[in-house]
Amino acid sequence: MGLFGGKNNLTPEKILEALRAVQEPKSKRDIVALNMVKNLAVSGAGISLTIAVSDPAYPFKDTVEKDVRAVLAKLGSDKEVAIQWGAPPPAPRGGTPQGRADIPGVKSIVAVASGKGGVGKSALAAELAERDIPQSIVLFGHAGLKRDDVDFYAASVMNYILGGSGFTARLTDEIRVKRGLAYGVYSYLLPMDHAALFMGRVATENGAVAETLDILRAEFARMRDEGVGEQELIDAKTYLTGSFPLRLDSNGKIARLLVGIQLEDLGIDYIDRRNDYIEAVTLEDIRRIARRLLHPEDLEVVVVGKPANLEATN
Repeated sequence: MGLFGGKNNLTPEKILEALRAVQEPKSKRDIVALNMVKNLAVSGAGISLTIAVSDPAYPFKDTVEKDVRAVLAKLGSDKEVAIQWGAPPPAPRGGTPQGRADIPGVKSIVAVASGKGGVGKSALAAELAERDIPQSIVLFGHAGLKRDDVDFYAASVMNYILGGSGFTARLTDEIRVKRGLAYGVYSYLLPMDHAALFMGRVATENGAVAETLDILRAEFARMRDEGVGEQELIDAKTYLTGSFPLRLDSNGKIARLLVGIQLEDLGIDYIDRRNDYIEAVTLEDIRRIARRLLHPEDLEVVVVGKPANLEATN
């Protein structure tokens, strides 16, 4: 008799529970928590499942598959086991979300590119809430990564370099330091319970909105196409690991971190392991996640203000 009450009593739920014993070697987390197990099915013919990884050259395929088969063997089943490897399903990209109701006072518009941001003449769809104010506030973003995604830490390091590190970030350097178009600009990962977003914000004078959007798209594209330099990666990991203890320097911060660890099921030893995840990120990891995550042509943009060079389409 197997661990779960007999070889003929297997269900996908029982198999998933058993597969929590299989650890992904790099992250040291179980493959079910990482959402790597897809298309699990049990039939008279056997057990089939797909193990999803974002990198076709994932180096631990043999190890993970061996462990999966060992766990299934312990269940006592005599069914054939078919394991396939595949990529995570692509995030929804572009277009207007189905079922979104029109919002009173909000126009669908086109931002006419100035060509100054390095992407040439182009246009970007946006939503405009027109207000008679001297600056426009711009929110931008598209689909992101869930917190349990195997690439989350690589994405965190990539975002730190792109738009999450203040004055050292590429977006700040290009938009504020070199051109003086905005006081601040930033991007961030926003994983939620039922959706994941990659978002950002910038405020700039009305006449500079189109140019600022050009630069945003150009920097997204540069990160996607070229990745980051070795020194950029070293500096990012040094800051992200070195500053982590500052998240533990007060009772309130400790409490918030512990709540986050519990809500996200990060494990009781997360504080000990977290910096190892950051240190494990490589240049190739950054290139891979940038290609997977960044889609400048699909940015959703919301503008509040009275920007120039934007044309209503409705």
